[in-house]
Order: sequence, then structure tokens, then C-alpha cells
Amino acid sequence: MVPDRQFEAERSVLDQDEPTRPSKPMGDTMPATTAAPWSDKPALAGQDMASVWDLVSIVAETPRWYRMSAWSGHVPFALWLISVLRPATLVELGTYSGVSFCAFLQAMARCERARQAVAVDTWQGDEFTGSYPEHLYLGLKAHCEEQYGGLARLLRMTFDEALDEVADGTVDLLHIDGSHTYEAVRHDFETWLPKLAPNAVVLFHDVAERRPRFGVWRLWDELCGRHRTLTFEHCSGLGVLAIGPDVPAPLASLLSDPGERPPPAALAARRLFAVFGAELQLPPEPPPVVRKRVPRTPANLWAFLTKRPLV
Repeated sequence: MVPDRQFEAERSVLDQDEPTRPSKPMGDTMPATTAAPWSDKPALAGQDMASVWDLVSIVAETPRWYRMSAWSGHVPFALWLISVLRPATLVELGTYSGVSFCAFLQAMARCERARQAVAVDTWQGDEFTGSYPEHLYLGLKAHCEEQYGGLARLLRMTFDEALDEVADGTVDLLHIDGSHTYEAVRHDFETWLPKLAPNAVVLFHDVAERRPRFGVWRLWDELCGRHRTLTFEHCSGLGVLAIGPDVPAPLASLLSDPGERPPPAALAARRLFAVFGAELQLPPEPPPVVRKRVPRTPANLWAFLTKRPLV
């Protein structure tokens, strides 16, 4: 997918009037209330995050498992979020081709406290996606087993059936991306609430989609009035919701209080992650065409004109 005007505008905003960046040790920290020394834009880092250079190195990391998906543009944020939250347990409701799940896994593999990442899906499809081919599940399963071993757990069942597989109060990060009707996504959120840790974070995909039968945006509007949230508009939208009062400072600095406007740092984060995400929305370049050189002889010219085999 070619970046749309939104991405191009965001890219131009980030590139305006940026002076030469001074060399800076990677380990230096930057207070949450200060801006990067080479920019007048709000810093996205908190007191426990290294420098903006560290931020860029995280979000620019190449995904190990990549498929063209509506979720592809959120992979940079997923990598950053895991590095900040360092969840012990992650649950994803609705995995499809595994773009989001494998991004979470890639970052969790570096976290010492990570215990398990659980993907729940029937891999049969629904009214919005149609039926899934079997190789979708088999390929993802093989990749997870080879790359992540016991860290990854794929549960081929419904979301309600998986409730018995996860202990109450243990899920640090929940990603909901199942059926997109209002009734279905509200049911998923409410039934999995008891599974969440006291300061868990919940992600909702498709909060910006307002096509017929899509109702995630409606539930998201309701939740924004009751919780601290962060909303991304690109790639069908991604909602970030903090359940408890204590979340890491880098994420807390981006959250809006219930019913309030986003803080300046959130606006900068939305631009930054939209630009990095746009790069992953581009289709891969086709391999170069290798043409066989054919001697320019009268026989070959005649064969070409008469469509006979070349000599």
C-alpha cells in the first residue's frame, strides 16, 4: 500500500527544520518533561527510557515475520510498547496471519520477565474476513515453535473457551482484534476483564473503522470517557487503554485523561509511529528480472519472428 496523504504530511512535519543532531551516548537518559536537544518537538521518552536514539532503534527494527496486513503499520509501536511495559503475560484475541502476535513475541523474547504470549483464534475466519486457508495457521505455528519455543502458545479455540486456559489477574497486555461488531468486542472486553493484572494495558484494533457493522469505534468512544487512553488513527486505528493508575512513565506521558485532549507528547508519538508504520505498509519490491542473453544471429532472428525455439 502506497503511503497516503496523511503519512506524507506527517513525514514532512517531522522533517521540517531539523538541525544536525549532536553525537550523544546511547545510555544517557532524558527527563520526561524535556524535549530532545535537537528538536522543539516534545520528547517521547520518560525517565526510565534511554535516549531518542534508543527509541528510533526499537521502532525501526525489521520484523522477523511479515505479511501485508491492516496491522502492519502498528508493528513499530508494538515493538516499543513491549520494551516499555515488559509484560510477563500477553494474550491476543484474534491473530489471523500473526503480524501483531509475532511483533509482540519478537520484543518479548528480549524481556527477562516474559513468561508466555498466548494467541487465541479458531483460524476459521468470520463474516468480516471470510474463511482462512489452513496454511495460515500451520505456517504461523511452525514459525513460533522454531523462533520462540515455549514462550509462544497458540490456542485454536474461541475466546470464551480460552478463558479457562488463563488465570485471573495475570494478563499484563491484552490485544483484542476479533469480531468487529459492537456487541462482540464489548463481550470480549468484559469477559476478559477479570484476567487482567491491576495495571494492565488493553489494545483495540480498528477503532477508526466506521464501515457498516464495524462497532469497535463506538465501544472505544465509551471507554475514552472512563479510562486514560491513546488513540492512533492510521492503519484502521489502534486504541491503547490503561486499566490501572501505574503504568511506565514513557507510556503514561502519552495517555489522555478521560474526556481530555491528547497531551503534546501524544501528538508527536502519533506522527512518529505513523511515519515508521507507513514504511511497513509498502509492498516489497519485486525481484529483478533476469533475462537470458541470446546471440543476435540470423537464425535466432528468424526463430523469433516465426516463434520457433531459439538456438
